Amino acid sequence: MPRPKLLAKIRTQLGKEASRKLRHKGLIPAICYGPKMDSIPLSLDTKELMKTVHMGDNVLIDLMIQDGKKAAQKVVVVRDLQIDPIKDQYIHADLFEVVMDEEISVEVSIVLVGKPEGVKMGGVLEQITREVTVECLPGDIPQSIEVDVSHLDIGETIHIADIGLGKGKALVDPTTTIVTVVPPTVEKVVVEEELEEEVAEVEEVEEEGEVEGEREGKE
Repeated sequence: MPRPKLLAKIRTQLGKEASRKLRHKGLIPAICYGPKMDSIPLSLDTKELMKTVHMGDNVLIDLMIQDGKKAAQKVVVVRDLQIDPIKDQYIHADLFEVVMDEEISVEVSIVLVGKPEGVKMGGVLEQITREVTVECLPGDIPQSIEVDVSHLDIGETIHIADIGLGKGKALVDPTTTIVTVVPPTVEKVVVEEELEEEVAEVEEVEEEGEVEGEREGKE
């Protein structure tokens, strides 16, 4: 699949006020950086950026940077997106330049596939790890990692070492738990209810004993 293209312009005015004016025009302030380049402040079209981001995580982008009459092209990934929590709008983007023959580390989402056998028997599926840091060449970056959980019985677990990462390698402990199926919580609730009943019975007996003791004292 061809890489999406994104047009950017050099940002000459910096600061909060300049950024606010950019957003008012439908643009978003951004910065492009990498291991072999100085940071470049940019402005992007917000709608075009949204289209690119919605194509998936870790998508390689052909970034066209305009500086007056000159233009330069770089291959980048979106490393970070800041969002206004109130307006739910993008307010800043970090773009990281990649070198196609050099490995980089990226966060990749873990997607669970299938319904575990243990869940069919009443167990509860718990996903412990939702992202994993993977090191690989830019062209081998997976958009997500699918993990088949359909075979899991109650008490069984899948670890990082159990999954395939293609041409990449995980930069985390291979014993890290991804997902597990735990026993039904109903049993726990029943036990808790039984304990509560036992405590209530003990308290009732103690209260009766105190009342009886008071009566004997009066006599």
